[in-house]
Amino acid sequence: MEKWIYSFNKSIDEIENPSELLGNKGAGLNLMTGLDLPVPQGFTILTKLNHYFQKNKSFPDEFENELIKNIFNLEKISNCKFGSSTNPLLLSVRSGSQKSMPGMLDTILNIGFNKKVLEFYEKQNKPLFAWDTWRRFLHMFSHVVYKIEHFYFDEILDSYLLGAGLQFEKDLGVNDIQEICSQYLTLIEDRIGKPFPEDVNEQLMLSIKAVMESWFNERAIDYRRINDVP
Repeated sequence: MEKWIYSFNKSIDEIENPSELLGNKGAGLNLMTGLDLPVPQGFTILTKLNHYFQKNKSFPDEFENELIKNIFNLEKISNCKFGSSTNPLLLSVRSGSQKSMPGMLDTILNIGFNKKVLEFYEKQNKPLFAWDTWRRFLHMFSHVVYKIEHFYFDEILDSYLLGAGLQFEKDLGVNDIQEICSQYLTLIEDRIGKPFPEDVNEQLMLSIKAVMESWFNERAIDYRRINDVP
């Protein structure tokens, strides 16, 4: 059966061209893990899955099961659980090409953050951290996945700061951020025709697809052309 995922802790010695299969970033993470450097555990989705996705606009049937198994391994290593409201594991989806393309492709952080996770961090006596993380996640996810331009989120934030007589984001309190998040959620629902996804598995699959699709955004295409990146 085809394999689509490669764990950070697996040796890449037997791979003839690791960067071609794992991307430059993925190969580097495997090398650092092999040197016992303190790399947070994770895994790389192979570049050949991106080729499959671009051709078929879908994932092969066996990919989702392989993804679930690899997340389960992360849960065991981290002693956290993806989707848990009491011990949440948050994930990041990052992109990496055969040659470095800094800033050209998209990234989504804190996947798995939802209202239950928000409440968990609030109960840890971290309400400002919880709400500001939620605010940033709503913005980042919706920009990358739903293509909602930064302008609309910035407009809400700037208008709120002006109305509240505040100068900088760092001046926002919990109540302020709660109101901004409420406006973000309304914006998102208006633009996509449904509420922001609370299901962490839906968040993850949407994130993987969106980050793969960023390979064909205008700035990435221009960068590859100018720098002769395959």
